[in-house]
Amino acid sequence: KTVASFPGSGDGLDREDPPSRLVVNLVCDERRTKWFDPFQLPEDCSSLARVSSVVATPILDRNGQVIAILYGERRLESLLARRPVTRLDAKLVEVLAVGLSAGLARLEQQRAACSLQARFEQFFTPELARQLLSRPELLTGQDREITVIFCDIRGFSRISRKHGPAITLEWTNDVLSTLSDCVQQHQ
Repeated sequence: KTVASFPGSGDGLDREDPPSRLVVNLVCDERRTKWFDPFQLPEDCSSLARVSSVVATPILDRNGQVIAILYGERRLESLLARRPVTRLDAKLVEVLAVGLSAGLARLEQQRAACSLQARFEQFFTPELARQLLSRPELLTGQDREITVIFCDIRGFSRISRKHGPAITLEWTNDVLSTLSDCVQQHQ
């Protein structure tokens, strides 16, 4: 489907016809830029009846699959109709498509990194989350000498029965916060 077109409305050149299915299919099948005038096509194509020349180039995802097509044409009623699409025109459209592909890949990578950082920050300090993002090998199993802190609260069951769940939770959070502060001070 067409998601955007130029020139826009109000200039008398509104798009009446959708892009040529034949051209779109060729670009999807070959995954490369195509440019020609309709008289060079092997078959009669009514979708190109009012077109003097066409250029179309794929926008690819990271796996090389076509996710969109940048499509341009010169209409017979246009002032530029006498000038066919050249190799230079096609290369310019191709450069735009490569730029779009790279921008989309960067956005996808940023979204994934932000999502992963948000998940890490649910369980770790922001500093540790940044370290894990920059050094993912830290998440693999390793033999290491480590220090472990263990805390047993004497009389916990008796105290929790006496004070109820709300106060017990508040008290437990205070104890864990104190322990966490100690761990963070020593990294």
